Amino acid sequence: MKTLLLLLLTGIVATQAKDYNTYDSSYVHYSWGLDYQETLNDGMQNRVSSLRYAGSQATMNEDGFNLYEGVSYTKKEFYGNHDIPDMTKYHEKAVSIIIIGGSSWTFCEDVNYYGHCACLRADQYDSNHYGRLDVGLFPDIHASQVGIYSVRSVRKGCHHA
Repeated sequence: MKTLLLLLLTGIVATQAKDYNTYDSSYVHYSWGLDYQETLNDGMQNRVSSLRYAGSQATMNEDGFNLYEGVSYTKKEFYGNHDIPDMTKYHEKAVSIIIIGGSSWTFCEDVNYYGHCACLRADQYDSNHYGRLDVGLFPDIHASQVGIYSVRSVRKGCHHA
């Protein structure tokens, strides 16, 4: 049996239960950085069953966002990198959000950028010889200062409804 004790990563989320904790509310560990290395704590050592990457699969630090149906980046995921006036056909059950890149994004509770909206941006970064990685982590939009309870439209930049 293979075990995971150490992470060397460029942006990742590790979950204890399979399928990103879709059917189980087990432990979640998220880390990020460029060539970031850490030893997993006792709660995660030898228990990681799924790993997930946030952001563009093709371009590091491309402006974009990941929406997740579960708290702390669990359950179903949606990645976007452009304006979407009606998210209902894609993913309207967002509970957690990751922002990648240097741009801000406006998330609104109603379609076509109406209703209560929140502007989110990356507030942390790492850099090395590979470049720069900007990250904004919002593990629970309901319990944080984000101030929205659903995501039905999203557009690049900070805008008011």
